[in-house]
Amino acid sequence: MWREEHATAFTVAKLMQVDLLADLQAAVDKAIAEGQSFAQFRKSIEPTLRERGWWGVQEVVDPETGEVMQAQLGSPRRLRLIYDTNLRTAHAAGQWARIQRTVESHPYLLYTVGPSREHRPDHLAWHGTLLPVSDAFWHTHMPPNGFGCKCRVRQVSEREAEQLRAEGVPVPASDKTAIRNPDTGALTGHHRPERQPVQTEAPPVETFEYVNKRTGEINQVPRGIDPGWDTNPGAVARAATTRQLLTGKLDAADPALAVRVVRDLVAGPDFAGWMQAPQGDYPVGVLPDATRTALGAEAQTVRFSADSARKQAEHHPELLPGEYGAVQDALERGQGVPDGQSIVYLLEADGYVVVVKATRTGRAVFLTSLRRLSSRETKHDREVQRLLALVQKKG
Repeated sequence: MWREEHATAFTVAKLMQVDLLADLQAAVDKAIAEGQSFAQFRKSIEPTLRERGWWGVQEVVDPETGEVMQAQLGSPRRLRLIYDTNLRTAHAAGQWARIQRTVESHPYLLYTVGPSREHRPDHLAWHGTLLPVSDAFWHTHMPPNGFGCKCRVRQVSEREAEQLRAEGVPVPASDKTAIRNPDTGALTGHHRPERQPVQTEAPPVETFEYVNKRTGEINQVPRGIDPGWDTNPGAVARAATTRQLLTGKLDAADPALAVRVVRDLVAGPDFAGWMQAPQGDYPVGVLPDATRTALGAEAQTVRFSADSARKQAEHHPELLPGEYGAVQDALERGQGVPDGQSIVYLLEADGYVVVVKATRTGRAVFLTSLRRLSSRETKHDREVQRLLALVQKKG
């Protein structure tokens, strides 16, 4: 799991099956939308997890090494982690939207640690950081900044910012500020009200190299932030990043399972909603092995970018969301014709022309065009006729 994946409020560890991921995604989205308590969330999803075998300690096969190992799958504690993390990131996303609406009257953000008993050293170092909303620091350090992180930011006005610069902020409660009974030495539960100066310059950002063990991808991560959390959950759309996570899982999934999931997604209401306001990429197909080889692609999932979706809506407004199921049909049954760096698929029986293209590195494959032509239009379309001629020549 990586970066904006966490902005989806969807942080499920050791979850290998895409269908389980989809179940959890739906349960999490419903819990957030309906304001469910943890008990309600657990009641709605636990039976499904048990039925699918994702519960308790079980033997699993590491997909990278093939090693059989004992792994803790579903548990009340893990569900609590999923629920709490989802809720905090969803709230952070909503908070960022509110911040943007009130930035003129409250142009600063103040970083403070939360009520945890123990704080991470780096997070403590950021406590009291007071910076403009527009500062790049918030692009990577907007809490939460890791699993279990309870840090927060508060929006403040110019007037309050002046006061904070003069008076500072309360020092986080710790053993150093704890008040003890002078006679017994026992803790009283109270703390001395100490204050510390605010930081009006962004703390220096040091990074470390993180290697994703599953993909081999190397990234630079700011110190003090868990890998994958160095992004602002409000600046990245939840739905878009959930699909990014799903795409990563689909690339590693069994092809037959990936096809089934993609078909369900494209045929459902989520894709129709995405087409109305596209953000991020949407998985719309799974490449056959032969096509992957021809394109030199590492990925098997075909993505539909937001930019391409907007162009499609502009140039082919006649296409309905449900018709994008033709992409997978074309990949499976169409005639594939290499055309430069792309492969054009002709699904003559249904009248669709599908174009997919791999990136130069081969790490991603995109749908660049989908057209629907009548038999009459097919006969008069010069490009289609050129491609059909290539197919006949190839045959």
